[in-house]
Formats: sequence, C-alpha cells, structure tokens
Amino acid sequence: MRANYIRSFYIPEYHPLPSPYSSHFKSRVPPHCSSESFCNYGRKKADDECCLNCIQSLQVVKCALEKEISKEVLDILKPFARGKCDSQYPDKQSLESHVASHLSRVDSVTIHPGNMNLAQLRETLRARNLSTTGNKSVLVRRLEGALSGEC
Repeated sequence: MRANYIRSFYIPEYHPLPSPYSSHFKSRVPPHCSSESFCNYGRKKADDECCLNCIQSLQVVKCALEKEISKEVLDILKPFARGKCDSQYPDKQSLESHVASHLSRVDSVTIHPGNMNLAQLRETLRARNLSTTGNKSVLVRRLEGALSGEC
C-alpha cells in the first residue's frame, strides 16, 4: 500500500520530471494481435469479431445462464465420442480406456444364456469374474444380469 501511495501521490507531486513509469500491459500483447484477422488473445478470428475459443466461451456462458447443458457445449467439453454406446469422453485416453474395457470383456454372447449348457455358462461367468456356484437357472439369471448392465 505504501508503494501505491508513493507512485500515485508522492512522486507526481514532488518529482520534477514526468513519471518514468509506463504500463507494461502492451508489452505482453503479441505483435500479430494488432492485425484485423486476430483476436486480442492472439488466435485467428472465425468470424468478424471472435475466434473459435471466444465463440465456444459464449456458448458455455449461455448454458450457465440457462442452467442446462446443450449438445454444443457437451461436444466442447467431451469431444471424443463412441457411437456404439452413445457415450462421450473429455480426452482420448478416457475413450481408449472405455474401448479397452469392452475388449477385455468376453464378446457379447450370441447364444441366449438360457440356451447355453452348464459348461458354457460357467466358462462365460468365469471370464467375467462372476460366481459360478448354483444350478443352471441361477447361472442364467446371473449372466443375463451381467449382460443387461453393459453398454
């Protein structure tokens, strides 16, 4: 606070020369920002006034005011999509992890669990790390429950 007082009041009153202080804000602005085709953030403008990031920011603010996430904002926040199960992810690693979880599972059973024999049911349940105890009807229900929980 003392430095502010000295710079704002004391030096202008008692210093005979003009203040040597100059704002350094302009020195931080990249030189290409003075061009008409760039916004103040140094990005190429998408239309007459805004760059793509500014446009996306306006969409996010609009959704915040409406208190509802639109499809456009969801695409901005989670750009990586998996069409098979209609899920979206914020980064490529999350998408790859999701796809790997599908691959680590046994492929969807083409035979209805009720039509499988006891050995096939137990093998499929073991592959999914599920319990293999019980009679055939219990195993069928367990496998159907596991299959209905997948995307």
